[in-house]
Amino acid sequence: MDKFKRMIFLCFLVFTMTNCSNDDNQSNNQDIAIILNGQWEEVAPCNSCSVIIFGKNNTITINRENDPEDLKMTYTIEKDAIRVDRMWEIGNRKKTNLVMVIYNSDETLELKQFYATDASSTTGFNDVTFKKIDL
Repeated sequence: MDKFKRMIFLCFLVFTMTNCSNDDNQSNNQDIAIILNGQWEEVAPCNSCSVIIFGKNNTITINRENDPEDLKMTYTIEKDAIRVDRMWEIGNRKKTNLVMVIYNSDETLELKQFYATDASSTTGFNDVTFKKIDL
């Protein structure tokens, strides 16, 4: 009888663990969506050089300080990261990459390997830190 009880407990444990992982992924996606919502001003590597706006339908708009043309992107949430699809060409093609999202206790948002540059880094992307703009 003990063997039967252990088998039931093991089945219950496996069932419980597999169900939690799906809920956790949905929770992470909802958390990232809530964090990203709104407008963020760049604080590093360049202070106040750009503002990003996370809008409806998973869109990103970048307003750069000395450029009248806004840059447009779309994104999808993948666990604790976002996959960013740029709507402009870099080197004759549009770039897509996975961007790690880190929200800090000082209400700054770090996007790892986010900003597309002309050639200032080996990958063409830099880590960028933003501060939430209260409207």
